[in-house]
Amino acid sequence: MKLKRIFSSIISGTLSAILVLAMFFSPLGTVTAKASTKLLPTDSVRKFDLGSEDVGGSGVEGTSNWIKIIQNSNKLKLFDDIPKGTDVAAIQVNFEISNWSGIEFPVTWGCNLNFKGDAGSTWCGTGAFSEISNYVINREGEYKVICDFVSLCESNGKEGIDWLQTCEMVIGNLTEGDETVIEIKDAYMYLRGEEFPKDIEPVVKGPDKIVINPENVSRTNNGFFEGWGTSLCWYGNRIGGSDKVTNEAAELLYSMENGLGLNIIRYNIGGGDEPTHTHIQRSDSNMPGYWTNYNEQTGTFDYDFNLDKNQQNVLMKSIEYCPDILVEMFSNSAPYFMTRSGCTSGTTDDVKSNITVEQMPAFAEYLAKVVKHYVDKGIN
Repeated sequence: MKLKRIFSSIISGTLSAILVLAMFFSPLGTVTAKASTKLLPTDSVRKFDLGSEDVGGSGVEGTSNWIKIIQNSNKLKLFDDIPKGTDVAAIQVNFEISNWSGIEFPVTWGCNLNFKGDAGSTWCGTGAFSEISNYVINREGEYKVICDFVSLCESNGKEGIDWLQTCEMVIGNLTEGDETVIEIKDAYMYLRGEEFPKDIEPVVKGPDKIVINPENVSRTNNGFFEGWGTSLCWYGNRIGGSDKVTNEAAELLYSMENGLGLNIIRYNIGGGDEPTHTHIQRSDSNMPGYWTNYNEQTGTFDYDFNLDKNQQNVLMKSIEYCPDILVEMFSNSAPYFMTRSGCTSGTTDDVKSNITVEQMPAFAEYLAKVVKHYVDKGIN
């Protein structure tokens, strides 16, 4: 067993895979409403890098890519020109993202159109759709997005559209040369009166496997990956009073045969709050310290290592399931009598630390004696 004498909060050996979805989703095959038009000419560009200059005839403009959905002169022509008098309700575009660069790309729209009753055309940029048809590309997989003209008309006090001249799907937050690949699968146009899905999301279809590249090392801990683990703060204090629950939790977390096989555990060296304080309502977060018989006049106290018996119980049982466990110790606060505020929960004063410089040696000695206690128990 290894013990790292760590007196501040440390995160080591943690690998997180966070998949963030910004919208509700529905499978691609569930759109049952009739679409008036679905055109994809055989010579259209349907697959390209988002950071490429040659995309849909528009290219990368600043930090966005304007993919032409309607405009007859462009290489990516999902629809022919829309005749005047066509009251378009919505346009749906289905596409797939691969080789994702890991950057989130917002998706919105830009359109040039004539509202009903207007003599001239109106440019509705991305801001016009900011509360209507927003999406985000945040992983590889299939997506489908809707440009909702019905809601656009309602927000502008218009009865409908007389002529939709251009429609562009705008993908932002790009840098030139980004090799994220987008492939347009198909597109649909719905007319006024036809039902269309308003709240649709990317289908949750990611890669079949996640590849970990050992060359992409973290700068933390000099790039050395030590393993996987969890903190005892504060579940150890909650469950440690029950031997049955303690054993079940330790096995599920630290057993290689019957559990997750974690090999790092973070132990919270409690400070111990002022005994008369009642503001900490959660019993598990009211961490005891290792001191007793504090003398306010002399600043001295005795050590009682049985005060934290719940958390100790979980620690020792976890070690049984993982004999080579890496133990890290940390502290959220010094004992209350070493703090500025006299409280382990913090201070309302505008200071960077709730412990004074004068008390730091005493706090360091407190931490060292707690660590030595566990070293003497064989956790070394």
